[in-house]
Amino acid sequence: MAQRNEAVTLNDIAQACGVSRATVSRALRNSSLISSAVTRRIQKTARQLGYRPDPEASRLMEHLKRSQTVRFKSTIAFLNAYQPATRINDDPYMRRWLAGVRERADQLGYALDEAGLGAEGMTPERLSGILDARGIRGLLIPPEPDPLFQVELDWSKLAVVASTTTASLLHLHRVLPDNLANMILLLGEVLKRGYQRPALISWPDLEERQRYAPTSVYSRYAWCEKRFKSIPVLKWDWRAHDREQRLLNWIRKHEPDCVLAPDPHIYDVMLQQGFAIPSAVGFISYAGTREDVSRLDELPEAIGCAAVDLLSAQINQGEFGLPRRRKTVLLEGRFIAGSTTRGRDE
Repeated sequence: MAQRNEAVTLNDIAQACGVSRATVSRALRNSSLISSAVTRRIQKTARQLGYRPDPEASRLMEHLKRSQTVRFKSTIAFLNAYQPATRINDDPYMRRWLAGVRERADQLGYALDEAGLGAEGMTPERLSGILDARGIRGLLIPPEPDPLFQVELDWSKLAVVASTTTASLLHLHRVLPDNLANMILLLGEVLKRGYQRPALISWPDLEERQRYAPTSVYSRYAWCEKRFKSIPVLKWDWRAHDREQRLLNWIRKHEPDCVLAPDPHIYDVMLQQGFAIPSAVGFISYAGTREDVSRLDELPEAIGCAAVDLLSAQINQGEFGLPRRRKTVLLEGRFIAGSTTRGRDE
């Protein structure tokens, strides 16, 4: 039965869909920043819950938008190293990060441009010249999945904020997920759901980028929590031809009641092998954006917003070039309970 109209808020819809409040707001406005599939799902959920927008509140918000004209400041840019450049839109995490960047840049009066490093014939030297010619003094570097990614621009004229832990960019100011706090949150939710034999799958490349937070927190819980029965961590190597067989052997040997994995593909392998999820074993993804599993949501929109805030502060204070002391802003994510875990205290 649908809830009463007055009880249904954007937060209610966001919780039901496992997305942020901002995503719900955009979907209900048919924003082009949200994919059509997600928009249809959110709007369907809103109808099922009985949501109706408040016309008075809508008129007030429209009035506020018209009356609060933000003065244009300047143009900032985000780096796009994808080849071709349109591939950046294929990554759900990147789309959400960019949505947060665009929203906050617009709120602060910045125009947002794209600095395409992946274009044919483009070099770091040439891109530095283009940014200088366009008068762009602020650059955002998005989450970069390639740990070997390298770029050397003329940093002297730029304020730069990176949302990546790629080793070659550690000398820059950064806004990142708080991986330590996120894993503590995740394992806390595991225990609240009554799991006693959770098992961790580690992806070495991701471990390094996350500063070994997954294995560190898992080891801490195994040492301190009496309810927690430790299982040897499985190192997941997606390049190994026998990776799926090693996974199955590990599960059958140690019999975990919940698997925490960085790659949602592992969930598909478990289903194909006949594991009953979640009745026999739970599954949680702590990396990735797949929506049909219980997961950790790093809230990339919030990371994008915070990156623009930090970049704006640098520009306003005239801080250009490599920082003497880098700043790192960490943002906590949230746990989204999906169909692959049981409820609390079942």
